[in-house]
Amino acid sequence: MFKGRKSALAAGAAVITAALTAFAPSAGASASSALDGPFQFQNVATGKCLDTNGSSIYPHECNGGNYQRWYRNVGGGYQLQNVATGKCLDTNGSSLYPHDCNGGNYQRWIFNGYPYQLKNVATGKCLDTNGSSMYPHDCNGGNYQRWTI
Repeated sequence: MFKGRKSALAAGAAVITAALTAFAPSAGASASSALDGPFQFQNVATGKCLDTNGSSIYPHECNGGNYQRWYRNVGGGYQLQNVATGKCLDTNGSSLYPHDCNGGNYQRWIFNGYPYQLKNVATGKCLDTNGSSMYPHDCNGGNYQRWTI
């Protein structure tokens, strides 16, 4: 009776552990050896995707193109690198912009929950949108700060 229960608990624990570590950065991984994706990030509230033209970041109708596809580079949070431009999602705390990837904390994002809330390592602010622009904002857990991949 207990043997079956222990096996079921062990299997459940293994599934939970796998789920929790699937998107967790691994210790000591370098950005060049830990590319993940590419992914398209779609906002829960607006249905629009994280997009860039190489000089700005903005929400746009999802089209699956490379300007809307992002690699996640692991290391102290994820660095989001655009497929088309090779530039990373960067912030100064008041705006978002594409910038040459440098591995700094202003380019690192922590993925919380699912749908994901992307929180910047340096500023503690979350990726937010109002449907016509994107910006860093105090994290509030709302759907304008939630993203699916």
